[in-house]
Amino acid sequence: MKVDSVVFDLDGVLANNSGRQEYLTGEVQDWKEFYLRVGEDEVYQPMLNLLDMMFFDMDYEVVILTSRPTTNRSRTLAWLSEHEINFDELIMRPKDNFDPEWKVKEIKKLKNDRMIHYIFEDSPYEIALFRALNWPIIPVLGTDYGREVIRIG
Repeated sequence: MKVDSVVFDLDGVLANNSGRQEYLTGEVQDWKEFYLRVGEDEVYQPMLNLLDMMFFDMDYEVVILTSRPTTNRSRTLAWLSEHEINFDELIMRPKDNFDPEWKVKEIKKLKNDRMIHYIFEDSPYEIALFRALNWPIIPVLGTDYGREVIRIG
């Protein structure tokens, strides 16, 4: 029997990374500095409340699937612990993997032994990919991708 699960992206969904976005705007993107400052993010409280409801009340396994590279694992785990975020599995992008469909491939692996009820994602590109696959995507407007958005939290 497959395990009932939900998938949450991290940056822009659980973590308010708007204070780090300045490192990605402009002509030169400073990804190193962007990731060095992950500990400064605030949590999006409404999304954390939703995650907790699914974890505790609905007994879903929570998978955090983030494009943060594995080189940031210790900083990411520290941030998750500091904000008391409950989860069953943390999947991070391998350091040198720049495959734009990396998350699709990871979710396909998860679907082998999990029933994925919801995927929470803020990337317009990934939302479009998931929709094309008829996956249960819940778009979250947490990060400004160069468009006017209504912010959560």
